Amino acid sequence: MKYQAKDFENATDLYLQSLVGLDFGDDTNADHAAEARASVQVPVLCNLTACALQCRRFNRAVVLADTALALDPECWKAHSRKGLAFLELGDFVAARRALRDACACAPEPADQRAVRRELRRLQEREKRAKDGEQRQRRAFSKAMVISSSDGGLYEDVQKKRVSSLRSSRPVGEDARAVVKAHKRTEHLERWRVCMGKWPSSLFYFSAIAVLAVGVVAVSVSGPVGFSLAA
Repeated sequence: MKYQAKDFENATDLYLQSLVGLDFGDDTNADHAAEARASVQVPVLCNLTACALQCRRFNRAVVLADTALALDPECWKAHSRKGLAFLELGDFVAARRALRDACACAPEPADQRAVRRELRRLQEREKRAKDGEQRQRRAFSKAMVISSSDGGLYEDVQKKRVSSLRSSRPVGEDARAVVKAHKRTEHLERWRVCMGKWPSSLFYFSAIAVLAVGVVAVSVSGPVGFSLAA
């Protein structure tokens, strides 16, 4: 068969064709129709649900299982496959409810054990999902604390900042001390530069003064002559 050969697409087509032939048959006898639904339609719908699960069409599997359960509410296979579809969709509450209904409706102990195995698998999946969410929350919280350490958004960071401020001098005193030290350094530097240039500057101003005095004397007494005679 197509399903056993894992040809789920062709198996789905064959199951759908069988449902169409059943729905539009010529036999209108009510008893025969009820027997057909119990013996053919519900099993075919359950097989279609299995094909949808294998093809990873989980929403479609839920719809097909509900269709089968509308015809036979005690069909444990429909309950079980509906629970598996919800499990893959991540709806653990609905999956647990459907699997518990399947375990209650299963007629044979072997079928009940199979459903219990799925319930244990559900518990493991749910635990892994919760652990993953907790790890993500812790990582997110850690990243937020690191990224916001300068802003002081979190209590521990704020406490560290307050304690560091209390242990140091006030900000105003530090600022004033820095300004005073800077001014002293600036004054000392200016004085050193002036003292370094003082000798050359003194000579320059002295020469200018001598030249000025000479010019004034010449202008007052006239040119000065030199005689070689005795």
